[in-house]
Amino acid sequence: MPDALDRKILRILMEDAHTPFREIAARAGTTVGTVHNRIKKLRESGIVKRFLPEIDASKLGFGICALIEMKIAGGHLSEVQQEMSKDPHIVAVYDVTGEMDTVFVGKFKDTPDLDRFVKGTLQHKHVKETRTRLVLNVVKEGFAPRLDD
Repeated sequence: MPDALDRKILRILMEDAHTPFREIAARAGTTVGTVHNRIKKLRESGIVKRFLPEIDASKLGFGICALIEMKIAGGHLSEVQQEMSKDPHIVAVYDVTGEMDTVFVGKFKDTPDLDRFVKGTLQHKHVKETRTRLVLNVVKEGFAPRLDD
């Protein structure tokens, strides 16, 4: 479990993963060597999986975000999730409780792009039903928890 120093380092990295170790050390009140070692341990433990740029999908032409719920035939959930997750539109996949089995979050260029994806999923032999919800406005988007001391 990360201690207070690890959480300080993580907060800085979550603001900008390209922050130089020297700056992280100064802001966290420690040494560059300690920052290096802590980040190495955070990566080895799997807390930090990878460093990725945060992309504004709408500026790349993906103006539609959709939540696509699916009911999947018994015993095929993982298979369908793995298959659908390979589609470049899909940015997140969740097992969920309730009537539907899984939710896919997808980014699409326009409604015809979304329509092709949804109609394609309905052709899948193990997809029994879909429900699609369009995101009207993104208030907050991020997948890391807030790290308080």
